[in-house]
Amino acid sequence: MAIVVFAAVIVLASFLFFLVQPMVARTLLPAFGGASSVWTVCLLFFQTALMLGYAYAHTVRRAVHGVVVVAAVIALTEPVPAAATAHPTWAILRTLAVTIGLPVTLLASTSPLAQRWSRLEIPYRLYALSNAASLGALLAYPFLIEPVLPLSLQWSVWRILYFGFAGLSLLVTWHAREHPHRSTTLALHPLWLIAPAASAALLMATTNQLTQEVASVPFLWVLPLAVYLLSFIICFERSIWYQRGLFAILAAILIPISCTLVIVGINVGFWWHLLAHTSTLFVCSMLCHGELSLARPDPSRLTSYYLAIALGGAIGGLLVALVAPTVFSTYAEFPIALAVCAAVALPGVLRTPSPLKRATVIGLALAILVPVTVLTPGGHEQTLVTKRNFYGVLRVTQADRRRTMTHGAITHGSQLLNKPNTPTTYYGYASAVGRILDERPHLPARVGIVGLGAGTLARYGRPGDVFRFYELNPAVIRFARQYFTFLSNSPAKIEVAEGDARLQLDREPPQNFDYLVVDAFSSDSIPVHLLTKQAALLYGRHLKPDGTLLIHISNHTLDLEPVVNGVARALGWGAQRFDSPADPTQATYSATWMILKAGTGPPPQTSLIWTDDFTSLVPLLKSMRPARQLVEPNTGRTK
Repeated sequence: MAIVVFAAVIVLASFLFFLVQPMVARTLLPAFGGASSVWTVCLLFFQTALMLGYAYAHTVRRAVHGVVVVAAVIALTEPVPAAATAHPTWAILRTLAVTIGLPVTLLASTSPLAQRWSRLEIPYRLYALSNAASLGALLAYPFLIEPVLPLSLQWSVWRILYFGFAGLSLLVTWHAREHPHRSTTLALHPLWLIAPAASAALLMATTNQLTQEVASVPFLWVLPLAVYLLSFIICFERSIWYQRGLFAILAAILIPISCTLVIVGINVGFWWHLLAHTSTLFVCSMLCHGELSLARPDPSRLTSYYLAIALGGAIGGLLVALVAPTVFSTYAEFPIALAVCAAVALPGVLRTPSPLKRATVIGLALAILVPVTVLTPGGHEQTLVTKRNFYGVLRVTQADRRRTMTHGAITHGSQLLNKPNTPTTYYGYASAVGRILDERPHLPARVGIVGLGAGTLARYGRPGDVFRFYELNPAVIRFARQYFTFLSNSPAKIEVAEGDARLQLDREPPQNFDYLVVDAFSSDSIPVHLLTKQAALLYGRHLKPDGTLLIHISNHTLDLEPVVNGVARALGWGAQRFDSPADPTQATYSATWMILKAGTGPPPQTSLIWTDDFTSLVPLLKSMRPARQLVEPNTGRTK
């Protein structure tokens, strides 16, 4: 009977620990502009909580544990989003530590603690059970929980389940039996630290690669984490399932493919990126966790072993979430993590007798060296400035008398140096926003623009106009003013409000905009909180009764038209889609805009209404075919 209780508390604790992770990130996301880095910082927090939980499991006594369980229940508080600050990473970590720090640390400690107290001869099977429950939580969230339950109800259910966990924890404490020969000294094998650090760093770097190009949403958060956990389950359930030579060969094949996709960008289609990067993550995680499982110690040193794994994971998370943004101006940690994962398996391959040993060693050596090519700058463009911060990688380049701002892989504005007043990229005269702003009546107008970019839309300003831009990323504001002249040359009065547009608009009195333009994508990803029903009502409050709302929906991976139709339905307005072709002679791309206006027809019937409590990405994903190419004139490269 006791072993059933031990297994039950491990399953419930692991399920709750991984279920709360996407819930927390979803709760905090709107306060930080929908930035994908919110998830990365949350991963760092939970890696740290895991380490602290394992340290607690290594040292705690039964009598103390019962008190801590009661204290965790009392301390449990739902995270309350705070406004973004100049240091959002620390703001997120501080919020999580104060609200759910103790409860989730207790969850993290449960698996090693229950294994330690169970006195099983082979306790590592319980570790595989723990990871299986974690995987179940991750798969359930985007497909079963998020599409059905609003976020507020998710928190209510989670709290109820946590109370059940606390009861089981007290029961486990009652049945606990200490290992008679347990080692209390902390003896660490280098592999116990290096292997989990490499795999955790690759997990977070892979998630960055994917979420920067699509959207910061749970579906793309949990998939890499699920793949990562699957490798733990396989390696610790049956060591024989880890075939070192096979996974070394697969790594030698997949690592160069992932590196190639980083170079060519999203043009080959997001689904291919998703397939390649998650496959590479799985194979590299198998190498790290397989070597880790082969190095596991006697059960008497079990908690030291788990603590080392958690410490290594926290180190990997720290390097990606805190160190890499400071040291690198690009996402260089991704190829570096790939190389380190391959290197982890190399000593084992060298020791293993095999007829294919020479070929395997050569393949792994190439897998270590190939990522270096991603770190080597290429192309004919001159890079004027590169800046990486919490919101991503921003770059200004110059080539062929043209200056361009890019965020990730996506162009956020371009200026022809010989024709500086020509509106380019998605804002040309033929685009929906270009036509409407260029052909409007000759009366002073107030124009609100969510997303600054290079400031191209200021080109349409006239004397007497007010163009008010909302921009979250301070680096974008600095680059737009320093490297482009759209703002300074505009005859309109230019206002730039720094901060998340939705939070800014919520605080401001009605602005009475004649036109409100929403174009706030970061790379190809979307801040989903700008397309919800609540956001729609906010836009309506700031527009004049006859005002026009324009939303830019050009996107490689997502079909955003149903969501924008949902915005129109929330307002009771009509919606019209407007596609414009690329024109290389004007340096413009093909673009898709949605025009929403009161009194222009009935609200669309085919729509998907998002709310702050509910967003679902899956219905919007396009097919595996590469999206329609958005060709940059004169370069042949695609957006």
